[in-house]
Amino acid sequence: MASLTEEERAIDPYRVLGIEVTATEQQVKKAYRKRSLKCHPDKNPTPEAAQEFHRISIALAILTDPGKRAFLDKKLEQTRAAEARRAEMDAKRKDLLRREEEAKRARTAAQDAIRQKAKEEEIREAGKRLLEERRAQAAAMRANTAHTSHPPAASAKHLAPPPISPEDLTILLVVSAPPPNAEELRKQLGTKYGKIADVFVSAPKEGKKKVRAVVEFAPGNWGGCWSCLRDAGGIKGAKAKWVGAEPAWVKWAAAQDGTNSLSPPTGDRTHAPSPPSHTGTPAAAPSTRFGSGAFGSAPDHFASVTMFPDIANLTASHRQRAQDERTAHAELASAQESATLLRMRQREKERQDMERRIRQEEGDE
Repeated sequence: MASLTEEERAIDPYRVLGIEVTATEQQVKKAYRKRSLKCHPDKNPTPEAAQEFHRISIALAILTDPGKRAFLDKKLEQTRAAEARRAEMDAKRKDLLRREEEAKRARTAAQDAIRQKAKEEEIREAGKRLLEERRAQAAAMRANTAHTSHPPAASAKHLAPPPISPEDLTILLVVSAPPPNAEELRKQLGTKYGKIADVFVSAPKEGKKKVRAVVEFAPGNWGGCWSCLRDAGGIKGAKAKWVGAEPAWVKWAAAQDGTNSLSPPTGDRTHAPSPPSHTGTPAAAPSTRFGSGAFGSAPDHFASVTMFPDIANLTASHRQRAQDERTAHAELASAQESATLLRMRQREKERQDMERRIRQEEGDE
């Protein structure tokens, strides 16, 4: 089988003459004559035309020599097979990368969902623990009071006020969605009812239109607490109740006022109470219901009381845990990205090795 010279290897005779690989010898000669009319030196004396005429002459010589044409056709077939193999490898590599990216996104989405669910569960459990601790504290204080003092009901008006725990100054407001912002609700209620220690607004449950807001009034502001409970915070459509059982100071205040109970009236709750003082003195109760003796002053009963962690501390700990989770997630994502890059480099090296082997096989042939 005849071989090609370097000059003959440098051109593709089929492309030079503009014919197919399956063209007959007669078609080859016809294409040569057609192109030579445009670039023959007698018709076009430019250097470019002379170079083109030389190229089509080489192409004609190759394609009219059976040995050279057979050798050329074999090399072209090998080249096409190598290109097909490279295209197939590229397609497989792209498909592998696509599947890896999809799997990575699916794992990330699943991990995010698990972390979000765990975070929500942790917040709910922390809220339950905080409420249980405050209820236990209040129960212990009430039990201690019951053991140390058993005054007759008739002389209750002359007794000192009972101990007041944070839960005794905490009410639950149920309001319609959209949920109010905790800080805005704190300012709104503080303007009407005096100092407030803390406000916590829970997210609405799925499919529900009501949200719950826990409002803890500052120590001594029992008048503002009672007024807010009575008026449901002055919020249209809202409902208010004690977080736990009715505190003991309510009955004590009723005794000072000469009444038997301070239970909230069952009528309209939209009546706005008298504006409270912002200096720590509790708001005065409406004169139609309570005398000045009940809420005229409020001694500080919390000087020796050990307070439980408040919602602000609980929120701070949640923020710290969330920051730790984000840091761990970022480190995990970085490690996964490094592993993906390593796999891509390995596959690129494998592709280059295969191309090198193909070129060596072509050279051997």
